[in-house]
Amino acid sequence: MLKTKTKIILFSILGLAAAPFAASAGTSPASVSNTTTVTANITATISISPSTTPITLSLAPTSSAVESATSGTYTVITNDTSGYTLSIVDADTNNALVSSSPSASFAAGGGTLFSAPALLTPNTWGFHLDTMGGSPGTGATESSVATPTTIKYDQVPTSTTGPMTILTGAENAPSGTATVVWYGAQANSTQVSSTSGYVDVITLTATGS
Repeated sequence: MLKTKTKIILFSILGLAAAPFAASAGTSPASVSNTTTVTANITATISISPSTTPITLSLAPTSSAVESATSGTYTVITNDTSGYTLSIVDADTNNALVSSSPSASFAAGGGTLFSAPALLTPNTWGFHLDTMGGSPGTGATESSVATPTTIKYDQVPTSTTGPMTILTGAENAPSGTATVVWYGAQANSTQVSSTSGYVDVITLTATGS
């Protein structure tokens, strides 16, 4: 009986010792999963440089009209995949060049549609792009050149008329797209001299599409 009892006790001890190993082998750690979605929203941006552009035209008129022209370059940068438009408009309701000393004006001339520019006539001014319709000619720097000239111009629309679109462009970041706008004026000796200069302010605006 002692042996039997010993055997029973021995088997009981072995059974207790073996139990934890059996439980451990049959159990996995608990786990739970999470799905995270990362979204980056990129805002469409647009810029135009320079922010201001001074344009100076010098004319020495004679009895026959002379013409002067110079250009401004405007660079637009946008990451908008829909592209952009570039427009031009006068800052107010008067698109003439106005002198304050003496009081005098220099009328807007040329055409009124981007698709149909026209030659300037004496004592008028306008703007030109080589991409205008109607065989506009190629813009060039001029200084009191005897007319007639083959370069055609448009009037800058007044604020009442509203902006004229002069370019439709595509997304172009980061390099941007440069647009050259020419400004020209024609004068004869009937246009009085001015100590203040004949001045007008226009606005070019780049708008994302």
